[in-house]
Amino acid sequence: MNDWDDLRYILEVARTGSVSGAAQRLGVNHSTVSRRINAYENKHDVRLFERLPQGYEMTQAAENIYQYALEIEERTLLVERSLFGRDTRLQGRLCVTAFYEMANLLMPHFGEFRRAYPEIDLELFVTKEIRDLAAREADVAIRGTPNPPETLVGKKIADSVSGIYTS
Repeated sequence: MNDWDDLRYILEVARTGSVSGAAQRLGVNHSTVSRRINAYENKHDVRLFERLPQGYEMTQAAENIYQYALEIEERTLLVERSLFGRDTRLQGRLCVTAFYEMANLLMPHFGEFRRAYPEIDLELFVTKEIRDLAAREADVAIRGTPNPPETLVGKKIADSVSGIYTS
């Protein structure tokens, strides 16, 4: 096992601030992430993260290698693109439609998304009207429904509770 494999785990824990968040992004079990972080720390006799109740926080040692790890990640992706003869960067227009309440919850994440993918032109339509995905009126629709149409792929992202009140 090479150190780049371990660095991927370190980067994701640093990005997400948690082992479970890193595991989700890497598509592995959280125990795998913990084991890989611990193995790297033991191998190099260094502590990379403070394990705090609110999450993992990078130590000075992790801060020292973080930028280098990002560069290794970027260069590894360049090597993969070169070998496979294609550019896999995400770029172009992405149109997202969401209802008002959900748009408010998503706004902080859109800022993070823009920083992570600067070549994507993100358009957000906040409306109660349903935009037609089949007609390419939007690429992604965030809707409140337990049963999306059969022609679309739906994924549950949250539970929502609402109520109507009067006085």
